[in-house]
Amino acid sequence: MASISSTGIGSGIDIGALVNSLVAAEGASKASRLDRREAQYTAKLSSLSTLKGAVSDFQGSYSSLQSVSNFRALTASSSNTSAFTATATIGATSGIYDIKVLALAEAQKLQTAVGYADSDSTSIGTGTLTFNFASDPGATTDVTITDGTLNGIRDAINAADFGVNANVVFDGTDYELVLTSQTGTDNDLTITQTSTTGSLAAFTSASLNETQASVDASLTVDGVAITSASNTISNVLQDVTIELKDVSTGTDKLTIARNTSAVGSAVQSFVDGYNELMTTLNDASKYSEEGQSGLLIGDSTVRGIVNQLRSILNTTVGDTSTQYNSLASIGILTKRDGTLEYDASKLTAALSSKPDEVQFLLAGGEASTSSSIDVLSLGNGLDVDSFAVEITSAASTSTYSSTSMAINLDLSSPSLAGNLSFEVTIDGFTSGGLSINNQVYASGDDIATALQNAINADATISGNTAGAIVSFVSDGGGNSHFEFKSAASGSGSSISVNGTNAKINSELGIVFGDTAGTVGTDAAGTIGGLAATFSGNTMTGTGTYAGVVLDISGASIGTSTITLGEGQIDRLDTIVKSFLDSDGIIDAK
Repeated sequence: MASISSTGIGSGIDIGALVNSLVAAEGASKASRLDRREAQYTAKLSSLSTLKGAVSDFQGSYSSLQSVSNFRALTASSSNTSAFTATATIGATSGIYDIKVLALAEAQKLQTAVGYADSDSTSIGTGTLTFNFASDPGATTDVTITDGTLNGIRDAINAADFGVNANVVFDGTDYELVLTSQTGTDNDLTITQTSTTGSLAAFTSASLNETQASVDASLTVDGVAITSASNTISNVLQDVTIELKDVSTGTDKLTIARNTSAVGSAVQSFVDGYNELMTTLNDASKYSEEGQSGLLIGDSTVRGIVNQLRSILNTTVGDTSTQYNSLASIGILTKRDGTLEYDASKLTAALSSKPDEVQFLLAGGEASTSSSIDVLSLGNGLDVDSFAVEITSAASTSTYSSTSMAINLDLSSPSLAGNLSFEVTIDGFTSGGLSINNQVYASGDDIATALQNAINADATISGNTAGAIVSFVSDGGGNSHFEFKSAASGSGSSISVNGTNAKINSELGIVFGDTAGTVGTDAAGTIGGLAATFSGNTMTGTGTYAGVVLDISGASIGTSTITLGEGQIDRLDTIVKSFLDSDGIIDAK
């Protein structure tokens, strides 16, 4: 019978341990490879996470360049800040203005004629003090005094909060009440008492001493004399506030200009942000012979980001007439290593010569529409992609029609000489004496042309109105009439024919002083969903769209859309957002 033997039995060799060691050795090799691959993937994931953070940081570096309003910001600088300072908001007109401060506004001060030994224990009187200002004598403010001490009277006046400040002043011997109104002569005070007990009469205008008279501010702006109750003046130059500080020794300058420094700082922030992103991308994908290559070398994600960014930065916009149509044209240049450099002088020159082109290039906002609406102004600039314009009714024109009759074309009769005279009133302006020639006219249209020419040649009419349009209209059956229209439209449009000569009525059917013609009406509609205002065919937005002004003379009733063009920064942002999306190329990797 064969026997079973086991090698090593009795030899002292630990067969189980040997087998375990062999198995472990073989597994360790595989585990080591897996550990190395895990470390590599972990490092790449960390590098991708760093890359995504860098892209996100870059997104924040250019946000200021996306806002149209930032390109329309203005600065107001004074050549003599001791005399005045100023601020300007979007909507102000750039320019240099001559300012001379002649006087500062002062407030009237009234003081009790007698002093009081104490301010908080002796009751002087109770009842009602009635105040009114010079600007509106009929408007009064009643202050009820229940605590008749000097401090109590002070506190009651101040608690009423109507533009008068009361203080108790100690002169070293006695206490006195001082009343200070607002600046300007319109705020001069008249104080009376009613239903009083004690000595409240000491606090009426008749008893108080005027220690300082009110004074209006006085200045000239480009030679135009201005007075103001306040030293803060905001109604002289549109969207400009002037703060008067002291009387001028001469004429000083106020300069309103585009705030190019703000745009320059925003561009610098963009360039710095882009260069930081490029540094991160280059470090992640660089090749090094010393074995320090980037963890994402050769990675398609990095290449895709770099290529798309470079493509948008090198794109031109506008047409052949556009001077500033690329980032390079305003001083943002790409260097050999892919980073950007910024020439501030080029941007300043571009903003000085064609600021709108720079805005359209970077932030967009250029308006376009497929309808017949003409965009006259976008005002402060709208940070929207598009907005709707709805015209629900068109503006109409004032029209006067003469009597329907068989018009006499032979106006050469001597009996008509000097009798074909008339006047017109158009849009509120009345002409001088007008007339047409005594002659034989070939047609009614020729007479209409003669009437129209006579009207529009008048100095008052041509200088103040859009004139008139006169037409000859056949009514059929041998009768016709003349139609007079104001060339303007809207509620301000009106026309009538004036005079006393009966011949022009009997020969042409024109009725003097006729007011039965139709009256012009304004259009109606909305801009951005908000009710618009109208003046003839000019449509102006309200609220958010207050700066939008449109010419709708060629438009028809209905809704159209005005689109504001994208700038390069908006296009760049669209790409950057796609990188950061949850289904973007970074997360996909």
